[in-house]
Formats: sequence, C-alpha cells, structure tokens
Amino acid sequence: MIHGEWVKGEGEIMTSQNPFDSQCIWQGAEASRSQVEQAVSAARDAFFALA
Repeated sequence: MIHGEWVKGEGEIMTSQNPFDSQCIWQGAEASRSQVEQAVSAARDAFFALA
C-alpha cells in the first residue's frame, strides 16, 4: 500500500507453502526497490503531517 492505495508488486514472485503437504497457500509479487522507497517516503510524509 502506497499513499493509501494497493499497489501490485513489481519484484520476484513469493510463494507460501503449507509445511505439512507443500501445497501452495499464497503467491504474490514482492515490492521492487523503487516501490519500497515510495512506501517509505509516503509513510514519512504522513508521519510528519501528523506531528
């Protein structure tokens, strides 16, 4: 979530598997470096807006 909006990850695919039977529980894309920088910047801006 960046600036209050869900953003699709642009990084590598992550998979969460059930440790009992290795069935895929969830799969999604990681955030890219640029997306992480945008999220940190948005969080910092929101924090200082409340201060």
